[in-house]
Amino acid sequence: MFRTIIAALAVIFIASSAQASDKNFYLETQVGTTVKADDGRDNSNIMGLAIGKYLPGRPIRVELAGVHASSGDDTPLGEVEVNSLLGGAYYDFNTNSKFTPFAGAHAGYGWADGLGVSTSNDSGLVYGVSAGVSYALIDTIDFTAQYQMLTSGSIAVTNASGLEDWDSQSITVGVRYGF
Repeated sequence: MFRTIIAALAVIFIASSAQASDKNFYLETQVGTTVKADDGRDNSNIMGLAIGKYLPGRPIRVELAGVHASSGDDTPLGEVEVNSLLGGAYYDFNTNSKFTPFAGAHAGYGWADGLGVSTSNDSGLVYGVSAGVSYALIDTIDFTAQYQMLTSGSIAVTNASGLEDWDSQSITVGVRYGF
């Protein structure tokens, strides 16, 4: 179902022809990998899609994002897939250039599945922080790169050292389309 939602939002993103010099809303895609795998696990693949709004007159934006993390395919511990729906707020640091550093915090709900999850359907609160930079390619398209840390005290996974709370530290790149 998560992949269907991602595909539907991607179609909307591609089909959208709204061009405006004053951006109010945006769609953003993310793809990446973890930078610190859990004990005994391989690195995760990360992908996400967000819709957000720039707050008028402020260097702040808010967004709703869907994030999918998958790891453990090549380990005896079993695969873990965590899907999260997160609300977030970001502060964009004005540099008067095409580069804009940003920092943010997010929280939401996540659910996990796979052989490496402690119970068949673990779920609960997911929260984290992000920091990164965007580059304004043109007025409506930015390239992004960010570090993102997500964690949950509600989702437990099996690692080489036993049962631990799920967490993810990742580097992602993406495209933000403002409209």
